[in-house]
Amino acid sequence: MVICLAVLTLSCCAGPKSTRRAYASEDIDVFLAGFRKAVLSHDLTLILKEYIDPTYRREQLEELLEGNQQQFFDELFGLGKTRFEDISDMEFLDEGIEFEPFECADGAEVWLAQVPVRITYEDETCITDSVFVLKHAGQRRTFTVDGPRG
Repeated sequence: MVICLAVLTLSCCAGPKSTRRAYASEDIDVFLAGFRKAVLSHDLTLILKEYIDPTYRREQLEELLEGNQQQFFDELFGLGKTRFEDISDMEFLDEGIEFEPFECADGAEVWLAQVPVRITYEDETCITDSVFVLKHAGQRRTFTVDGPRG
């Protein structure tokens, strides 16, 4: 009885926000923490399905790179100089994330932020770059990860 009461109390205190998956969060810090965890676990399916912006995925991975996931991830997380599966750590460097309006081809309300990140690889190579994060209004996900296009 005491254990049931303790579990019930903890679940009520945690609230609904803590039970949501990070990729569906409306809190940028929760989203980025979930994205970091997915990257460090090298979960390609989760990253592609739940974190990468669908338009970016279609344009870059499916069309430009003809489905080459290895090249897609290597370029997104190392400027093509390192391998995605060799990432050993990733930390976001700036807590003051500011979004600016982003012109979307379909006219949707979207804002873009460049979030500084430090990525460390198994060979101790360390790069500092930015992760492009889109903030969407009225769509399935509040945030998605975008990248350079072209």
